[in-house]
Amino acid sequence: GFETLWFGDQDVMADEEGPHHPYSDDGEIPASAQTDWLDPLIALSFAAAATNRIELATGVLVLPERNPVITAKQAASLDRMTGGRLTLGVG
Repeated sequence: GFETLWFGDQDVMADEEGPHHPYSDDGEIPASAQTDWLDPLIALSFAAAATNRIELATGVLVLPERNPVITAKQAASLDRMTGGRLTLGVG
């Protein structure tokens, strides 16, 4: 019943943010510092091996923290191996 599977990119997570987290209604950080933040391209590759229909997407891959040439090769490889199912969102 799902159309798209999205994975976000988060390398560092703070235990506490300032007095109010701007992206939540209650001001709290929506995930704990102990959350398992998987690498999006690896996690999507794992998911792609288990399905042949669901669209795959990154939202948002933090490109300045990555080697852009290697990231492009990894994304192109995943896209090719899945028949064009990858949508790459970078920021």
